[in-house]
Amino acid sequence: MSNVTRKSGEESGNTCLDLGCILAIILFMKLIDEIKKAEEEAEQLKKNAEIEGQKLIEGERECIKKDLAALEQEKEKLLKKSLQEAKMAADEAIKKLQMEYKNQRKKIENLCKRNKEKAVKKVQEIIIKWPLSQ
Repeated sequence: MSNVTRKSGEESGNTCLDLGCILAIILFMKLIDEIKKAEEEAEQLKKNAEIEGQKLIEGERECIKKDLAALEQEKEKLLKKSLQEAKMAADEAIKKLQMEYKNQRKKIENLCKRNKEKAVKKVQEIIIKWPLSQ
């Protein structure tokens, strides 16, 4: 009887071992499935993050394009303003030079007129004295 009991004890030990192995295999399979699901979720999160990152990059690119366009407009505005100021300064300098030219011309004309009058008087004096001197 001890042999029979022993066999049934071994069988019951094998059965426990078999059930333990089966439970461990089932747990490992569940764990493997959970790992696969976690990897799939991580991959999906990675894809979503890449998509979101691309959206953010595109949004920043658009903002930068708008900022550059605004800066270009500001640059053009400042250039126009500078050109207007330079033109006004040039016009003012031209007016001053024209006035100076006009004043110098008047002085020269007056000097020429005086010199002409002096020359005419001298010539008249010479003509008047000429017949007397002969």
